[in-house]
Amino acid sequence: MKKFFAGLFRCRRTAEDNESQPEYPADILPKKEDFLAADDEGLKKFRKATYEMLRKYGRSVRATRQEFQKILRSTKKELQKSLDSQRLEIQGTHKLAVNQLNQTRASIDSLNVQVVALREYVDDKQTELRKYQEGFNWVVTKDLCNRIIMCIDDVARMRSREGITRAHKADLEAVEQILVFALDSCGVEQFEPPVNVPFSKYRQDAEAVQPNETTTVPEEADTIARVVLPGYRIYISEDQSRLARPAKVNVRILKQEEQNNE
Repeated sequence: MKKFFAGLFRCRRTAEDNESQPEYPADILPKKEDFLAADDEGLKKFRKATYEMLRKYGRSVRATRQEFQKILRSTKKELQKSLDSQRLEIQGTHKLAVNQLNQTRASIDSLNVQVVALREYVDDKQTELRKYQEGFNWVVTKDLCNRIIMCIDDVARMRSREGITRAHKADLEAVEQILVFALDSCGVEQFEPPVNVPFSKYRQDAEAVQPNETTTVPEEADTIARVVLPGYRIYISEDQSRLARPAKVNVRILKQEEQNNE
């Protein structure tokens, strides 16, 4: 009991020294001189006052704890609500961003397909245009070359006529050489297949014309006897050429074959 009241006295001194602490109200705590002079009735009174003070203090602590818990629950609830709202907002933003990204990717894929299709279309048109240009250029070039070749042939026939003077023949030869040189400078080459060789070797570059020559030697059959007119070849590049006109040649045939045919 003495230890109990000693603790009460220390609480009273603490309350008197620090008035800002309402937990230990100084007016209800017993004084030392009152305790020394108190009888049993006084001790009971002090004990009752002390118990009342402790009950009030306990109620105050419980009320404070309940208020604190209430504030804590309210704050926790508000924070949870704010977090849920922010989470929903973030999820909505993320979903919207993903949808926009997917739409952008789909648009890019569609554009890529269109670009590829357009590129293929342009390539096809360029190829078609290039073929058309090459064909058109070839037709124009071949037509021009054939006209000049016809002039060369006419000059050659005029030069081979009988009765022309030597000076006139020399002039025709000069004209023929000028025309051949003009073709050669434009990439058109004049060629003549060799004679006494099998015609089959030059079938792509030569054309057999009448009259054919006859022979009784089997080894000379189907060989080139004479070049009637030279051929002309147009060089498109160093390793690519086209035939402008085949060479005109006479071909030897066996005389026996001729008799059998008759």
